[in-house]
Amino acid sequence: MLFFKKLSVFISSLIVLIAFYFILQTPENIWYFGLAIILALFILFRFLTIKKIILLDFFRFFILVFFLILSCLLFLLIVENFYLKYFILILTALLVGAFFEIVFVYLYRSHKYQPFSLNRYYEYISILIFFFLFSSFFAFQIFLNISFLLISLVLVLLALILLYLNLWLNKFEIKKNIAYFYILGLLILELSLGLTWLPISYYIKAFCCTIFYFLFIKFINYQLRENWNKKKVLFYILGGVGIILISFVTARWL
Repeated sequence: MLFFKKLSVFISSLIVLIAFYFILQTPENIWYFGLAIILALFILFRFLTIKKIILLDFFRFFILVFFLILSCLLFLLIVENFYLKYFILILTALLVGAFFEIVFVYLYRSHKYQPFSLNRYYEYISILIFFFLFSSFFAFQIFLNISFLLISLVLVLLALILLYLNLWLNKFEIKKNIAYFYILGLLILELSLGLTWLPISYYIKAFCCTIFYFLFIKFINYQLRENWNKKKVLFYILGGVGIILISFVTARWL
């Protein structure tokens, strides 16, 4: 049985790779293939984790896979470069396989599991998800002429879900840290509303929001772990602000 559990890791990557390839060949069927990917991964992940974790934790883990697939599908809709699309295809397959592998080792080969592997994976993958989702929704706001407020509220909801997963994976109590949800929600709302009005690329808008989200998550983790390092904090602040300023200065203003 353990062999088949291990095999599910490779099958997950293969499913994503094949389905995304067909999506690029027949983009009009993107949502059919997208739904097929989600259902197939849901079944595989349930098979991998059944009797090992409770149902609620299963859904918490799977939300990350769902957001990864959804964000990549949405991002493919706005990307025009042919080679970039294939890069996203391969990257997504590798990331899904890596997640299944980490969970497999965590559940079945705990002696080989590196502490905080899931936390580190989430920290970096959430940045990619955040950028893909925000780029897509900022683009949809322009192309589909959707309300600024509606787009901002959707982005706030997505950011809060990602924050929830971060707190859960790091084993921080949600109820005791509920204030961070209000803070992040208000900041993302103000930031996204302000950026939607600026006549710059939606990639730059999403990139600035992603940098802000990364800094916010870093500072939360430092504070809750009581592991403040002034040099690291200063480095992140100066680096983040510097990158955002460079992005605005070099951006093409319409």
